[in-house]
Amino acid sequence: METSIKKLPKSQIEILVRVPVEEFNNFIEKATLDLGKELEIKGFRKGMAPKEIAEKEIGPGRILEEAANQAIKENYFKAISENKIEAISKPEIEVLKLAPGNPFEFKAKISVLPKVKLPDYKHIASQVKKREVIVTKEEIERLRTEKERIEKERVRQEILDKIAENSQIEISEVLVESEKKRMLESLKQQVPQI
Repeated sequence: METSIKKLPKSQIEILVRVPVEEFNNFIEKATLDLGKELEIKGFRKGMAPKEIAEKEIGPGRILEEAANQAIKENYFKAISENKIEAISKPEIEVLKLAPGNPFEFKAKISVLPKVKLPDYKHIASQVKKREVIVTKEEIERLRTEKERIEKERVRQEILDKIAENSQIEISEVLVESEKKRMLESLKQQVPQI
């Protein structure tokens, strides 16, 4: 197997694979045997017809197609492994040359992880001007007031949660149902306004 790699734009690679005649003939033999195993010909047990008869029955086009599929499957993975390519997509396969007595050629176009080139971040950071942070007394007071309000609300909610947790109350089903109906009616009126 011979491979050549061509880098394409947008993080894609094209791999051209050429399988020599001798190697492709092995795939043709294997394809003939594989297809012949499922063949039913009158006068022979399933898959046991002689090779010549099986070849005539299957047809040279079907045998070549199966041989090509097997050659692609084996050689594509071998090519990306040998060339240390990290594919992130399924390959787009295109058969370039498929004929008996000739080398088999196909190309596979795949996407790979993009190469990221970062600029000199230290230079960029040195160009950004830093501004002095000024905090006024009003801002501090406003933050303090807001924080105190939030804390009071948290304490109040925690007290209510503890009371609800430790309270035992029996509520009538009629009261629960009437409250549900009231809330549902209120919701129905609010939905069109939204």
